[in-house]
Amino acid sequence: MVKKIKIILAIGFFPVVIFYYIIKSIYKQIEKRIASNYISNISIDKIDILDGEDFEELLAMFFRSKGLKVTKTKKSHDYGADLLVSTKDEIIAIQCKLYYKRTVSNSAVQEISSAREFYQADRAMVITNSKFTKPAEILAEKIGVTLIDRTSLQTLLSTKQLNL
Repeated sequence: MVKKIKIILAIGFFPVVIFYYIIKSIYKQIEKRIASNYISNISIDKIDILDGEDFEELLAMFFRSKGLKVTKTKKSHDYGADLLVSTKDEIIAIQCKLYYKRTVSNSAVQEISSAREFYQADRAMVITNSKFTKPAEILAEKIGVTLIDRTSLQTLLSTKQLNL
């Protein structure tokens, strides 16, 4: 009797599981399309009025809309990285810097370089809505950190085919 009940439950449960995964897949596709439309219509001026957490979320949404896996690190004690973006070949540690009236210094480059080691990422990147100081640019080139400044960010967000 118990065996029959288990079989009946298994037969009844199987379609529910399949239905759940179908709905989940459809939801992800809709979410991806909405995110992509939102991001393609955002301007750098709109980014300037975001706060730091919203900027991180926008970038996470952008990378997800391109089919990449994104992990957000803790808000504090994140060891210098805000996002970990996984492509099929590598992990990229990203620090997001939303600045209004100042440039990003080489301390951001140092932090993300340390985060690359801590998270065992293959690459490191700092993305900002501002510009970088000359020392930051020199250091980044020397230690292999990719810098995405205001102009590059605009280009990145409007890119159909992502090439990191």
